[in-house]
Amino acid sequence: TAVLLAVIMMLSSSMTVFAASFKKTTVTLPEGKTAADVQNTVDALWKFAYTDVLPLITDQVDFKDGVEPLITYKFLTNETIGKIYGLIAKLSHMDNSAVRGLVSQVFDKNNIAGMLYESKFSGAQAKIAAATAPVDEEGNPVQIDVTRKNDDGEEIQTTEDANVLDGIALIQFESGDFGFNDSDKAGFVNGLVAAIRPLTYVLGNNMNGVQVNTEDLYKALVPVLQELGCKLPTPAAYMDAFYDAYDVNPYSSGDVLLTPILNSLLNDVLTSKALADPVNGVLELLPRIANVIDKNMINPLIQGAIKSIPIAATFVDPSTINIDKTFINNAITKLDLIELITKKSGDAKLTLSAPNWTKLANAANAKSVKSALGGTYELRTGDKPIVFTLLFYYLYDNFLGANYPVVKGLIVELLGDTLSGLITGYTDRLNAAGKVETFKRLIDFFDENNDGTADAGKSIADTIKSVNEVLAFDQIDGSKAKVKLSKKIYTYNGKIHKPTVKVFVRGLELTKGADFKVIYAKGCKKIGTYKVTIKFVGTYKGKKVVSFSIAPKGTKITKASAAKGSVKAVWEKQTKYTSGYQVQAATNSKFTKNAKTVTVKGAKKTSKKITGLKAAKKYYVRVRTYKTVNGKKVCSKWSKAKAVKA
Repeated sequence: TAVLLAVIMMLSSSMTVFAASFKKTTVTLPEGKTAADVQNTVDALWKFAYTDVLPLITDQVDFKDGVEPLITYKFLTNETIGKIYGLIAKLSHMDNSAVRGLVSQVFDKNNIAGMLYESKFSGAQAKIAAATAPVDEEGNPVQIDVTRKNDDGEEIQTTEDANVLDGIALIQFESGDFGFNDSDKAGFVNGLVAAIRPLTYVLGNNMNGVQVNTEDLYKALVPVLQELGCKLPTPAAYMDAFYDAYDVNPYSSGDVLLTPILNSLLNDVLTSKALADPVNGVLELLPRIANVIDKNMINPLIQGAIKSIPIAATFVDPSTINIDKTFINNAITKLDLIELITKKSGDAKLTLSAPNWTKLANAANAKSVKSALGGTYELRTGDKPIVFTLLFYYLYDNFLGANYPVVKGLIVELLGDTLSGLITGYTDRLNAAGKVETFKRLIDFFDENNDGTADAGKSIADTIKSVNEVLAFDQIDGSKAKVKLSKKIYTYNGKIHKPTVKVFVRGLELTKGADFKVIYAKGCKKIGTYKVTIKFVGTYKGKKVVSFSIAPKGTKITKASAAKGSVKAVWEKQTKYTSGYQVQAATNSKFTKNAKTVTVKGAKKTSKKITGLKAAKKYYVRVRTYKTVNGKKVCSKWSKAKAVKA
């Protein structure tokens, strides 16, 4: 869910009226491309993924039939149901003593095993009945790490003895234990609801003094479940089914509370069609999730659930629950992806921008559907070309747009200079090309009529060749690059000086050797000005020339005085390798206001009066040396400025 929410996104786009209740989002496509072209790309993506990409990651699963086989064989298992007891065991060690007590009482070992009374659950029942609290090799209770609050309310890390729920969590459940063979969807649902009967029995029967308004709890869940595509019974029909089941056997009556919900999620939302082509399936589902968030439907769900279970209000005040759009956006925009990936926190951060849930929610077709609560609601089904375009533009903006310098640094950190160059050779060009042109190239990549098409089943070499052909953007012009020299002015000392070079294009620092070469002018030893030529290579083309100087030793002002409109400066004489001096005066310390510069020829002169300045209460004055080389002045750094009052 976290990953899904992290990639849900929006791009500002024009909107046109679609239905009376909402405006359908529209997007700008690359010139010459249509919605059908985008849909062709969407249709080809999964095929390309399972034939060319996923086999590089794993050869244990055949994805040609989508992800349903993976979910069926890896998730719909008896072992998965057993993991629920691991969660219950963790709850039994929570800091809140009331929660610990309630969990231990509801999920008593005898309750768990006793409610699995049908013979088909005999395997699980026997294993649970035999479970004990874990002990170590010496027979002492295993210690569980827990967080507790001391008398001052401070959290401390400590340990406590493992309990029998921890023992149940360690059981290795096998196919058939919960009455079904692994991968049986209907059997999985039946086994799952049976495993948590102690909870559903409480929800339906107010066991152990835990009062629950089951019908209100169901009504709180329905709006969100419907929005996701679940087909649910009315509250009256829902409760009638429960009462009928209760007459048969109270212990298993709670099964009917969860069964219709789980069955609908597995059959109406995670449909076989959606799982067979998960790319199309996700694009159809995203606007529904976005609409839940956009309408702040999560708050009423949680608040309604808490209110329907009065004892829950002793743990949390429903009015303090506020999981709205702002809360979710803050969670997304504050998540540092670099720290998440590398597990290290540093100066560079990579965060996603806040999504526009309204536009994603409206990137859909909608139809009026009868609600289980009465009346109707609009069930959204994503307009896949629009949703995919929004998704692509959002990802581009966050990873290849303004954040790209940070992204490139992460690529280099993870892959190293050599291997990362294979990736950044493409991504640098995508960054320079812009999102619309890049999107056009992606569509071309999957165009059956394009020579660079990504035909499924190609060899890796042919696939890479296709990438090269379709993403063969022109080299990036480096002539407008920003070049930073480690030093622009050196003081002559008889040694060779060559500043190090950093080059930036659109805020992106390029890599020396891979992206550019540096050519220094000959010499770089005597006093003078020297050119540094940046010759771009690989992804970049062109050249840029900058310069630095080796200057005579500077000097400093020893005395200064000022009168109305004039300043007189006296400085230390610097005769070695010096042709003269330049003196500058101004009315501010940055020498940007009313500045005036005069040249003093001759190294032996040590004072100069500058007149014609604008009247001011305070003046600033500084001086530097220069030497004339080939008819041009090579100047030292300015001296420290001296302030004088008129």
